[in-house]
Amino acid sequence: MNEGYNKYTAYTYDLWGNDKDGYEVNDVYFLEEDIVIMDKLWDNQDNDRKLIKCIKSLFNLRQGLHSARFEIDGDPDFQIYIEYDGVPIGMLRNQDI
Repeated sequence: MNEGYNKYTAYTYDLWGNDKDGYEVNDVYFLEEDIVIMDKLWDNQDNDRKLIKCIKSLFNLRQGLHSARFEIDGDPDFQIYIEYDGVPIGMLRNQDI
């Protein structure tokens, strides 16, 4: 493991579904690798905006999306799942696992 940061591989999803019935991941696609995220971004709620700004850029999302509607779940030492307003966006998988 790296000191103070982790490297991730990003994946995006092909989704089935809609807002009413919910969404299901149909397929997972490689997006990018060797994404460096500092550990301190995961450890402090004050850094949520910085982390979400990075996620918006990585997944090519509009910068105007509201930060409060993002849900980031998982363990930075393994993998992180990202949703916006209940819609799955993608996943970051730690390269050290």
